[in-house]
Amino acid sequence: MSRPKEIYGVWGVLQEPQTKKVLLVANRRRRNKVDWSLPGGLVDEGESYPEALTREVEEESGLLVENWSQLLYRNQIKYRNRSNGRKDFNFNTEVYLGVEWSGSLEFNDPDGIVEHGLFAKRYLVDYLLSDRGLQICEPLNEWLDRPWRGNPKHFSYRVDGEGLDQKIRRVEIR
Repeated sequence: MSRPKEIYGVWGVLQEPQTKKVLLVANRRRRNKVDWSLPGGLVDEGESYPEALTREVEEESGLLVENWSQLLYRNQIKYRNRSNGRKDFNFNTEVYLGVEWSGSLEFNDPDGIVEHGLFAKRYLVDYLLSDRGLQICEPLNEWLDRPWRGNPKHFSYRVDGEGLDQKIRRVEIR
C-alpha cells in the first residue's frame, strides 16, 4: 500500500486591530460554486511557509503583508477512503497572524480563483465559513474566541469519505 501524498498549505489571519474584522476571500470552484476562506494557498517547492503566504495574499487580495507576527497553529488533515479511486493524502497547513500590511483590496488573482474579498465581522466569518468543515473552522474559531500568544497549537483531523457520507473527527490537539 502506498503512502499518502503530503500536501503543504498556508493561510493568513489579517484582522483589523480596531474592529477585529477578518479578511476572507471568495474562491470560484468547480460547477461555478463559491467558497470562502482565509487568504492563502499551496506552498511551492523551495518556499518557506511565510514566503508562500506573502505571495498568496498579495496575489489574492492586493495587500502586501510586511509582518507575520506569529504562527498561530498547525493543522494536519488526513483525508482517507475517498470515492472514485481518488488517493488518500495528508494536508499539512500553517496559519499565521499578519499584523502589518499595506495596499488596498484588489482582486486580480493570476490563477483566476479569487474573485472577491472583504473584512468580515465575526458573525459573518462564521456564516461564510460554515460549509467548510470542522477541520477548517474549529481551529480558527478557537483562536478568534480566545486568542493565544506564544507557542502555536497543533491540531489533527481525520476526514473519511466525501460529500454527504463524509465523517470528520478531531484526532489530537496539543
